[in-house]
Amino acid sequence: MTANRPIPPLRRALLHPVWLGAVATLAINDHLLKGSGLVPGWLTGKLSDIVGLFAAPLLLAVLVRVSTRRGWALSHIAIGVVFSAIQVSTAAAEAWSGFMGLFGFPWAITSDLTDLLTLPALAVSYLYVPRLAGQRVAHRATGEVAVASAGMLCCVATSQIEEPFYGSFDADTYIHNANDFDIVLRIRPLKESAEFDCDLVEEDPAGYLRDALFADAQSWTLAPDATMPVLELWDRPTRSCHAAWIDADNLAPSVIFWREGQYPQTFVDGTGITPDTSGWISVAFDGDGLGTYETQDDLVFRIESLTAPEPGVCTPSAESSRLAWGSIPTGEWILSSVDEGLDGCVQLALRTGFEEDLDVPGKPWELCLPHGAFPFEEGDLIVLEDASTNAVTEAVALTRNDPETGEAETTLTAMRSNGGSTVYGMQALVDPELACDAIAEEACGTVRRAVSVSMVGGGFESVGVQQGTEVPATTQSETQTLELHLVHASERLVADTACDSGPLELGTDLELVAIRRERGGE
Repeated sequence: MTANRPIPPLRRALLHPVWLGAVATLAINDHLLKGSGLVPGWLTGKLSDIVGLFAAPLLLAVLVRVSTRRGWALSHIAIGVVFSAIQVSTAAAEAWSGFMGLFGFPWAITSDLTDLLTLPALAVSYLYVPRLAGQRVAHRATGEVAVASAGMLCCVATSQIEEPFYGSFDADTYIHNANDFDIVLRIRPLKESAEFDCDLVEEDPAGYLRDALFADAQSWTLAPDATMPVLELWDRPTRSCHAAWIDADNLAPSVIFWREGQYPQTFVDGTGITPDTSGWISVAFDGDGLGTYETQDDLVFRIESLTAPEPGVCTPSAESSRLAWGSIPTGEWILSSVDEGLDGCVQLALRTGFEEDLDVPGKPWELCLPHGAFPFEEGDLIVLEDASTNAVTEAVALTRNDPETGEAETTLTAMRSNGGSTVYGMQALVDPELACDAIAEEACGTVRRAVSVSMVGGGFESVGVQQGTEVPATTQSETQTLELHLVHASERLVADTACDSGPLELGTDLELVAIRRERGGE
């Protein structure tokens, strides 16, 4: 029952010299020292937090008429939870600012995790303030009310919009509002699933880092002369380079890009541009309301619309021409119907058994290939197999067997791979076309470079293959012929590995169809 034992009337502490001194310190710090240049901004900020955490629980306890040790503890917990929430969560900070605005004291809050280091001031209040209340101090109730009101005003004044305080922070790059009015910025960090070659992206950050690679925007209201980090150091993934998408009304959408270690991590003041630092971006609007980014380095790159690449050897095939197939119904089947569309997609009906009547509808299955590449016809007996070889290579194989001998006569293999590819013993050798520019795509933010492909090994004659040609490449061994259709070939340089269109990985992106026939076969 110790928690519910009575404690001295807490309102008495409102007139104690120690508590009055704390309120006076808070007022002097917030109204005289902040922004004066006499004391570093980080020190005045932390002093406000320490003194405020010491003074605020008593104000809350008096307001709700706390009279027990448990209530006194809950007052501290409530203050600690609210204070911690606004330092950790931007949404909580905005909600608290709106709540205080209902009482005529809207707050401008900058979340700063280092402010959590001042929480021990609550313990000092919990242990020490009841002792102040237990000491006899001449007072009157009207005096307590007046002091409580003044104390609340001082605590609120810590973050009023009329005299905002913006906490200092550690950063390697930061943004400064060079205007005499608030600006609203929208900043989007990279998705954690975005992968790319930093050396390539550095050549043209805005060209290679497209919209789909960035996460949802966070909106920030930046007061005049205030600063904020581009990306919080504690909240960004480990990368060898960093990027963020930034835009605002009357500001061109742009990408901020820099290498890890390019700018030293420094302690940045909450206002102004910290002298002798690099990595700053100042936002300024002219008389016509048009904004610009000013920086001493090449940090900000304006986003331009993509232009469609000219068809040719440097342009990867369109996504619409990709290979595709449904869940593979492995086993032996009769093709009861074959219907090929103009897009190369073949609708098949699969039946079991050897009945002569093939008019009975069979199991539907679809396979999309280059137009005219499907070598089988209605009535053929085929074996359908999942020919995938590893995690980066998916393949399906259809084999027509000789009805008399049962031996393989014609086999079609459709394969898509993100790594080394081998079909019928032939290895795909992939070389980037360095004379071709890398091409960015809005969908998934993927960036590709064209490649050349040649097939070697497996007892076949070596042959080069090209994508987008109507006539397939052909080669032969002593007993077999091989027809090769290159559906897609590129080197993937930038990718969102979690893109909805399917898993994407950096490296080779290869799709081909190989049709092997025994010599003398159709």
